[in-house]
Amino acid sequence: MFSIYGQLRYLIMSKKKVKTDSIEEIESRIDTFEDPVNLIKQFIKDHYTDSFEDIERLFNWHKRTKNIKQGLKVLDIHKFPSGEIDTSFSLGQRAFYASVLLNMRGAGSFAVRLLEGASISRPSEFHYLGGVYFTNGYFEKGIELYKKALGDLSCESYKKRRVCFHNIILGHIYLGEHSKACEYIEILAGFDDEIAKSKINFWRGLNESMKGDFQKGLTYFESQRQAKSTLGKKFLKTAMFTGFYLYTKLKLGIFDQSENEMEEYLELEFRQLENGFSRVESFIFILDFLRKEYIFDKKLISAVDCYPSTDFYNYHFRNLKSLMSIGNPDQCEISIYLAKGEFIERGVPSHFLPKEVELLSYIRRAGVLGISKVRLFELLWSDDICGHFLHGDRLRKLFKRVESKLGIKIEAQGEWVKMCEKEQNKIFVSWDESDSVPLFLNDLDSFELSELMSFYHIKKSSAYKLISTWSETGLIVKALYQNKTIFRVVRDERISS
Repeated sequence: MFSIYGQLRYLIMSKKKVKTDSIEEIESRIDTFEDPVNLIKQFIKDHYTDSFEDIERLFNWHKRTKNIKQGLKVLDIHKFPSGEIDTSFSLGQRAFYASVLLNMRGAGSFAVRLLEGASISRPSEFHYLGGVYFTNGYFEKGIELYKKALGDLSCESYKKRRVCFHNIILGHIYLGEHSKACEYIEILAGFDDEIAKSKINFWRGLNESMKGDFQKGLTYFESQRQAKSTLGKKFLKTAMFTGFYLYTKLKLGIFDQSENEMEEYLELEFRQLENGFSRVESFIFILDFLRKEYIFDKKLISAVDCYPSTDFYNYHFRNLKSLMSIGNPDQCEISIYLAKGEFIERGVPSHFLPKEVELLSYIRRAGVLGISKVRLFELLWSDDICGHFLHGDRLRKLFKRVESKLGIKIEAQGEWVKMCEKEQNKIFVSWDESDSVPLFLNDLDSFELSELMSFYHIKKSSAYKLISTWSETGLIVKALYQNKTIFRVVRDERISS
């Protein structure tokens, strides 16, 4: 006798139609069925209309099954509404949810820009818009929207908006508002709900640890490790618990098992980032601390050595820019200077960064973790909103040009892009804004136009553009010498430094 699961699997494997008359039945299977996408496709075929309920349901299903590509396809966005998005209209609602899906794939600033001023009214919309702001580091705005989504603080509201509740607590902790975080933690503890109670000791420990009371925080974390419920035990295997537990132990100088725990934590985070889903704020916070603090011993440093060059800007976080260069310019085939707008390819300097070089700079800065295609597209073509839905084709063509022109191979797996270590080692990138003096001017007191053209291998028209830019920024001044036009380099504090 087949189980329900076995019957469903048999029906799909035998290509027979799965009966999907009951929406409730489908929703009950989404989290347990091996291939829920087939159920959703059948529902779309048999039942889908353009109603608000259907749009929201389909969005939620594809979000829960992490099938973002199919979700965008179902939302059927060919153009975005002009002006602010209004979700009381079908196009506005579909554009809203499409933006939320794109944010999940890494196009954070795009989603924030598009959804700013959006006209929304349903609790679920406040919930998802709060998530867009929260994952991009706008914690105050995210908390405000999450609270609107919750409405009252009943157990029923928690069941419908668990993510809102948890992120409100986390947001207050990140903002240093520990008393507010404690208030919501105690409300959470009062709910008669297994999920609410399964992480209470973690939240209490995190709040105490972030306040600086690491011993008290560790006590709560150890209590969490003694969890008896299935959900509580399952949470112990998440990157979030592992990372903050490790952080607290290291702050107290406890190194027992720290190397193994570090490797476990990095593996968990790396797996989530590869899939495009992660609590990136906590990852950045912990990893930046682990890099900078003096508490490393040599063994522990080796566990994090595979992550020395990640540019966290590629993971939505706005405020952390501790790394200003990657690689060794003396040993790399291509050196890219973003602040100068220059690059050197195998000893030949060039000006005006083409898209191919920009692309390499972003992927190199993403390090071994890589970067999502959507985020990459956003960085390269920030104003092309509709292009986000055709990003794959445009990027594929760009990858081919990079390989043919620059000899660098880019690996694209699904919605994620990276370079192998061998290819990364060919590229140096600097984006230090204080390093903005052009390479050509470094050792010169004066020069002629022909010298500039020869140095960068550019035409006269391009050389004149550079002259104009450098004159406007005060780097050079025009002068006459022996009846010839020359350009003198202004030796001010910027250049001498």
